[in-house]
Amino acid sequence: MALSDVGARIAASLLEQTGSDWTYSRGATTGTISFYKSDLPPIIVDGGNGQITEVIMATFRGLFTALAAFGNPARGDRITDGTATFEVQPILDKCFYTVGGMVHIHTKRVAT
Repeated sequence: MALSDVGARIAASLLEQTGSDWTYSRGATTGTISFYKSDLPPIIVDGGNGQITEVIMATFRGLFTALAAFGNPARGDRITDGTATFEVQPILDKCFYTVGGMVHIHTKRVAT
């Protein structure tokens, strides 16, 4: 069994147990995809003028094949559950990475 097959099976099992449906969008194209969301520690940004901003980051994990209609995740793509909205953002020049058949997408919350 190939490593990509093992990764895809693990991702499918994880999503069956703990995943939830999210709407993924790029421009006018939208689709419902099952993701597992992991919250990351907030980042505090000091603007230097007395304004401090808290940035909420999250990682979404799902099957890479579920993104077939969109291709690779790109900066500006949005993921929402109807309550919170996250925007795909690169971390050190990468918006996502894959392990086996699972994709890990870096995002920041842009609306609640």
